[in-house]
Amino acid sequence: MGASTGETRPAPEHSPDSSFPSARNPNLPPCRERLKSTSVQRVLESSLRRRGAPTQAPSPGPREVRRRSFSSSPDPGGSVVRRRSVLPPRPRAQRLAQARLAARTGKTVQRKLDMSGLRVASRLLRTKRLALTGTRPLSSGSRGFDFTVDGSKRSSAKVSDSISTQYPVVDHEFDAVVVGAGGAGLRAAFGLSEAGFSTACVTKLFPTRSHTVAAQGGINAALGNMEEDNWRWHFYDTVKGSDWLGDQDAIHYMTEQAPASVIELENYGMPFSRTKDGKIYQRAFGGQSLKFGKGGQAHRCCCVADRTGHSLLHTLYGRSLRYDTSYFVEYFALDLLMENGECRGVIALCIEDGYIHRIRAKNTVIATGGYGRTYFSCTSAHTSTGDGTAMVTRAGLPCQDLEFVQFHPTGIYGAGCLITEGCRGEGGILINSQGERFMERYARWQRTWPPEMSCPGP
Repeated sequence: MGASTGETRPAPEHSPDSSFPSARNPNLPPCRERLKSTSVQRVLESSLRRRGAPTQAPSPGPREVRRRSFSSSPDPGGSVVRRRSVLPPRPRAQRLAQARLAARTGKTVQRKLDMSGLRVASRLLRTKRLALTGTRPLSSGSRGFDFTVDGSKRSSAKVSDSISTQYPVVDHEFDAVVVGAGGAGLRAAFGLSEAGFSTACVTKLFPTRSHTVAAQGGINAALGNMEEDNWRWHFYDTVKGSDWLGDQDAIHYMTEQAPASVIELENYGMPFSRTKDGKIYQRAFGGQSLKFGKGGQAHRCCCVADRTGHSLLHTLYGRSLRYDTSYFVEYFALDLLMENGECRGVIALCIEDGYIHRIRAKNTVIATGGYGRTYFSCTSAHTSTGDGTAMVTRAGLPCQDLEFVQFHPTGIYGAGCLITEGCRGEGGILINSQGERFMERYARWQRTWPPEMSCPGP
């Protein structure tokens, strides 16, 4: 190893340190090199002052990390001398980026001032327009949106020029709007279109990804394909199964119209499982009986193997394409448009581009499903978050029977995996973590039913 001669070799032209402000650049004259180093040092010191860090480093402790950066300063003789300074431990690239950003601070501040001036001017123009035209603001739940009503729109969609300059708002006008595109939402949407309504359907998912697709068991209807059946027996079982808390008017309508609805789905093309003679196959499910609980097990559930929900949803979606319904797919409904205590439509956010769509309608249908995902363990999809219930609550409208949340009893705890309800109809039993058949404490008479024992009467 030879002794050092004291010469300072310049960094190579393409060395990583050649672009660092504190490294000596041999292509610059000494005066420009000194000016460049001094300005960068000032920027770094001002950055430290803004962050509250001391410009003079304290004496290093035993565990303090010292980083070396070199800045050039002239000595009295005119040569460049490198001195050592102690800075907080930051990556060199980060310090460079902060220095370059600070060098452009003047332009950035000017741009922010210009934008703030535009916002103030926009607010002043909007206030003046409201005063001249006498228009009224339309509130949206409790989200704090404040939109201007400019009267009826001649077209179904128009970009509003009186709202915020940051979030474009697109206006739509329909006779009816349906929020949700599961089984209920799709049937309501094309049912309204079939009746002559100009209809919009807003959904945060593609329709065939709705949670209806997860239903496995089947649809109860008193068709009587397996044995004699009656919708009144179905009505009794449903009221009894709800512990006499269900809306009996709604149950009456549902059970009476269930056979016609199943035939309607068959006409739409739903491929129900069949018996040997071509009739719709019906399986036994728990809680279904004949002759008001005195006639044994009823075979009342119409199914498509164990994929009834999947088949139902795809059948309804295919049918909905026959009608002129406007679908807003992957639009997240934010709030209801309320005016004088009446719902006038919904506000939706386009997930793709962030545009806000204001959909005015005289009729609004909420079909957004349940809110099972508010609980830790459930068999609901992760999208079952109760968006519609939340919108109705924020708008101050009443909700009913919120305590009745369906928890499917045959699932895997924690994972939320669903096991078809038909496994209990085929003789499956429920046990707890101790291996106890705990349902005997609540319905002892069902221990051997079906098929050996009939359920008791009222």
